[in-house]
Amino acid sequence: MKKVISVRFKENGKSYYFDPGDAVIHAGEYVIVETARGVECGEVVQGVLELADAAVPKALKPITRMADSVDIRRMRQNREDEKRAYNAVLRDIESFPEEIEIPELDNGELENVWLALMYDNPELMMLGRECVLVARGRKYFFSCEYSMTKEEYEQKKAELKLKADELGAKIEKEPSDFDKELLIHDAIIDSCSYADSGQLIASSAYGVLVEGSASCEGYAKAAKLLLDRAGIDNYVITGTATRDDGESEGHMWNVVFLDGQPYNLDLTWDDPIGEGAEQNKRYAYFNITDEELLKTHTFFDEAPCCTATDFNYFIKLGRQFDSYNAETKSALSKLFGGLKSGGKLDIRFSSDKAYRAALNGLIKKEEIYRILSVADAGRRGFSTTQINYITDDTHRVIEFILV
Repeated sequence: MKKVISVRFKENGKSYYFDPGDAVIHAGEYVIVETARGVECGEVVQGVLELADAAVPKALKPITRMADSVDIRRMRQNREDEKRAYNAVLRDIESFPEEIEIPELDNGELENVWLALMYDNPELMMLGRECVLVARGRKYFFSCEYSMTKEEYEQKKAELKLKADELGAKIEKEPSDFDKELLIHDAIIDSCSYADSGQLIASSAYGVLVEGSASCEGYAKAAKLLLDRAGIDNYVITGTATRDDGESEGHMWNVVFLDGQPYNLDLTWDDPIGEGAEQNKRYAYFNITDEELLKTHTFFDEAPCCTATDFNYFIKLGRQFDSYNAETKSALSKLFGGLKSGGKLDIRFSSDKAYRAALNGLIKKEEIYRILSVADAGRRGFSTTQINYITDDTHRVIEFILV
């Protein structure tokens, strides 16, 4: 077990884990920590708690010290300057100005504003990759590169809005935030194929919803766009992901809040690549904890403190099992009973022991066919002597595809 505290750096912003050491720290206090942006002052939103080692990043950063009154006053002023700069740029950016007057910012503060613009506003697909702060006398101006003309942007913005409106009408009909999120997950994966072309448009929501081809950044931004429309609190987060060949690469995904609790959602890694991939949509990365995500991902910044499991796909839909026994087989018969040929059922086990027992019984001993016979009950809705399956040892998931 490891001791952690949860710290945030923006009002109502996301929170991150830090190592408190031996200090006794309570919610509402402030600490000085080192982040990817440098030394920062943050508010403690969760005092010291203990988590399993696997739920905490290996390189958990320690706090530097408790913040004093000078630190807190400076932090609040910096936040106010960043907020003013952000609002000024957001107000004018769609008119494609060469410069926008903002308060004086240091490099870290400018980066905060720039990333917030790109990540919080997925419709701003015209933003390039660089911005600068221009000083002229006692005034300061924000200037950035654009990836397209104003006319091109207006056309693409209209096309994106049309697609988002079409999906939004369907999303609104779903009865709960979980169901809305699930529809968004499926709609994006069904309409888009992963392609890291290097083109900026492939890193946008437009690439996903209009062109049907995008990188992980595009997937995350499209999810944010639709989740925002659905009124579901969320943000994008960056880190690395390790491919099957062992190579790591930069990556982006979402953190989604349901009932006030954060969950990791990675649509890119739920979208399979390859022949026949369209029927093998996955849910291994649908509302998972940091502990589960850290099996394949790392965070560029600190972990987002995702520990809740209530709205995990498998747990919410009754598809996670703690063991493999007669009760499990009976539950599987009921789950298969509502499906037809071509239908898919994926299940997850909470431990490696239960997962291995299920593989041995269902696959090696072929107990799956008895379960299918009971589920079909003579309806001939699917084959009871053949079935396709895919296993995911990392997440202890078995995906069955009925014949």
